[in-house]
Amino acid sequence: MAKRSVGRNQILKKIWIHYEGNRALKVGFRALFGRLLPLNRIPKFVPGEAEPIRSFFNSIKSYPDHNHLLLIDSDKLVEEFSNKDLFEIIRLRKDWKKRPKVSNDKLFFMIQSMEAWFLIDQQILIDYFGKQGFKKNALPKRVNTEEIENPYTLLQTATEGTIKGEYNKTQHAPELLALINTNKISEKTAPHCKRLFDALTQKLQPLD
Repeated sequence: MAKRSVGRNQILKKIWIHYEGNRALKVGFRALFGRLLPLNRIPKFVPGEAEPIRSFFNSIKSYPDHNHLLLIDSDKLVEEFSNKDLFEIIRLRKDWKKRPKVSNDKLFFMIQSMEAWFLIDQQILIDYFGKQGFKKNALPKRVNTEEIENPYTLLQTATEGTIKGEYNKTQHAPELLALINTNKISEKTAPHCKRLFDALTQKLQPLD
């Protein structure tokens, strides 16, 4: 099949990412993905607070012409998601009677949580929080950060004695998202994060 070129009558479908977290994270997400994508193709980030799944399904009904993606914490280790029907996992968590009729390419997990992304390059954490009081030994040295249990708690422990104080998602995560070294995101360091990056690049295809 011949590759289509982008003509005047072709448009790119707007991507909306419904994420788990508050409005403060939008700035960090935009800065992070702004280094991966053209500025006019950065997705719209929709804070789902504690109910991102509800936000996702409501928007699919209200704005069917957009490409809606769901980004949530897994709260479980990576091996529990291998070769699984991702939306079936959601169905079981929520005790729904039926699996929603949505394809798995719409769902992305942060395993176990967003904080695993920050552990990929620990030097960035030291530079951000300050070397004084930073407990580097509190953070496991794993190549694949998605295999680390409770990254949020570990990050709090490592930073509790620093100048910036104990890690707080609302206060620190937006700035840390903007500092992530995208060159270190790979199949080895954070495969599910890499899956999201790859999907966003692939979804930038023109529509007739």
